[in-house]
Amino acid sequence: MTEQQDLTGEVSLENKGIGDVSANTVSIKSGNAKDINATTVDITLGGADRVEAESIVVRQGGAQSLQGGDVTIRQGGAVKIAAETLNATQSALGVIQADQTTATSSQIGAVWANQAHLDQSAASVVISPAGVPHIDQSAVGILAVSKAEIRNSIVGLVVAGKVEGEFQALFGPQAALAFGAAFGAALALVLRITRRTRK
Repeated sequence: MTEQQDLTGEVSLENKGIGDVSANTVSIKSGNAKDINATTVDITLGGADRVEAESIVVRQGGAQSLQGGDVTIRQGGAVKIAAETLNATQSALGVIQADQTTATSSQIGAVWANQAHLDQSAASVVISPAGVPHIDQSAVGILAVSKAEIRNSIVGLVVAGKVEGEFQALFGPQAALAFGAAFGAALALVLRITRRTRK
């Protein structure tokens, strides 16, 4: 693995590895890098630990952390993403914090966005306190929003001021209250039993 730092201009790698790199433009094809700091980053069939850039495109690759203005991921993955705008297609994403997120045919752990658009995707948690998420033919575990537009989707638990559209909620307010009470009672019982066995 080659170490490069503080480069101006363009760094282009194919079938190679690199350590930390700082340049105006970084292009990686079938290679990998540790930390990248650039204006524009394009990764195809490769990966990086951490990428920070104004524009990031990942195609069939991945990264531990992506931080940028415009981030596009196509058939790739990332553990943590912080972006102004995120567009993901057929990707696996961990935790997203973005102003605007659009995901198509993707798997998401959690997303916190002012505007979230999910199309044929699945997300464990979607939080959008100020925006109106659009969820179409998707599955969401927990949806916490002030208002949402949902079409032909399944949502586990909805915490929202207003919801428009057609969807199936697995837990309505009454079922969520019953589930919470039962879970709390079971947890209290387990804690009481474990305390007694420790004495």
